[in-house]
Amino acid sequence: MSLLEQVRATAPYQWAANLKRDVVQKRRERVARMILKLPPRPVPVPSPNLASLHLLTSSRDWLGALWSVRTFLEFLGESLPVFFHDDGTLDAAIVSQLHGFLPGAVVVSAAEAQTVAGRQLKEFPHCQGARQRHIMTHKLFDPALFAVGPRYLLLDSDLLFFRPPGEIAQWLKGHDRVNLWNEDQGEFLNLTPAEAQHRHGVALFTGMNAGFGGVWRESVDFRLLEDYFSHESVWVHPHRVEQTAYALLSGRFGGRLLPRTYLIDTNRATGLPKDIVMKHYVGKIRDLFFSEGINHLLAQGFVSGVRQEAKSP
Repeated sequence: MSLLEQVRATAPYQWAANLKRDVVQKRRERVARMILKLPPRPVPVPSPNLASLHLLTSSRDWLGALWSVRTFLEFLGESLPVFFHDDGTLDAAIVSQLHGFLPGAVVVSAAEAQTVAGRQLKEFPHCQGARQRHIMTHKLFDPALFAVGPRYLLLDSDLLFFRPPGEIAQWLKGHDRVNLWNEDQGEFLNLTPAEAQHRHGVALFTGMNAGFGGVWRESVDFRLLEDYFSHESVWVHPHRVEQTAYALLSGRFGGRLLPRTYLIDTNRATGLPKDIVMKHYVGKIRDLFFSEGINHLLAQGFVSGVRQEAKSP
């Protein structure tokens, strides 16, 4: 163990690191809570005629989820049914806030989701095992199990919209039978195209990120997923397993990448291009969700009466 590792393992270092993490989290939460100054926005009940929005969220990320869904709906200019999928950490107070902010939204508890998944996936033991193995697979199975309409949208809790998502509006109203996905910065999948073709007879849909996308429910083929999850090698990077599954499903069904105005870019100097529609604040730029993204929206008057810059978290 190196000297630095020894220092980091000491109780005083851990105490200081935890304190810093708590302070940063509280600052970010203070900035994110500005979304609650907006008046409630009712959303319609799920209907076979409507696409729905689905977000897997937690006690740590629920305020980010509100920013994601509210900026999307405001710039889209219409309301859609909203499903918040609880990762098991939401308490009664948070659930009440979600319902109060978006009256009509559905909050799917972890217990309810487990019951439905157990019933609907009973013929697919590998799928059931995958869902129990890693929380990110809930983004794969649960929207398809709970969506009522023929298609749905997936949103992560670290997205912000800055302009109308015209490509999404067109997809929602049209009959283009492809799944839409954010374009990633590279290939972050647990299958190669050769493996997808050899194992499943599918041309893998590449270049995608599953943080934001539009999915036709019928494209989620549980038989294909059962075969996919029968291979232990797909777990080489567990946090990519659901993204790879969507790439496989979209390879069979059909997929298209959104333009780069729906941005994923971990270069901190990129900022907000003039034509940007959405930015996905992934991983190492997550802090910019607050200091860059939210501050920009506040400066533009997204929250009426709140135009001052929030302190950089």
